[in-house]
Amino acid sequence: MNKSKAAKEYGVPRTTICDHVKGKYDNHLTGPSKMLTDEEETSLINYVKYMAERGFPLTRRMLKAFVLSIVEKSGRKTLFNMDKGPSNNWILKLLNRHRDLSERLPEQQDKARRRMSNATVVDQYFKLLSDTVDSLDLTKKPNQIFNCDESGFNGKEK
Repeated sequence: MNKSKAAKEYGVPRTTICDHVKGKYDNHLTGPSKMLTDEEETSLINYVKYMAERGFPLTRRMLKAFVLSIVEKSGRKTLFNMDKGPSNNWILKLLNRHRDLSERLPEQQDKARRRMSNATVVDQYFKLLSDTVDSLDLTKKPNQIFNCDESGFNGKEK
């Protein structure tokens, strides 16, 4: 079918059909401009993964704050409220674009672990560790330092 016939049959201007055939709109995105550049979004996603791998996953609020910071530093105008940051819908679309990310609720810690997870206990542990390493002169014998947790013992050791 030629361009003129297609234009009449579908009620589209012939020039529009010609432009599409020539590839004028191949790289044209419809809708509002993206909030972040591809590079910024990639950096943000890499940071989200980096933090999660180290046991510090970002909350939705933190993610919004990072996006807001990136946009403020770039000086670009955006469609979102600069006081509130991007909407929850924008976050959902970001997660949809990056299917390897997901939102999860944290698991509840048991009472014993929660009780022992405070600055005083952690400081005491590292002081004891440091004193033990020093008293046994283990800084010069790293091959004698082992790392394990309670799953490394079955309780039947002799």
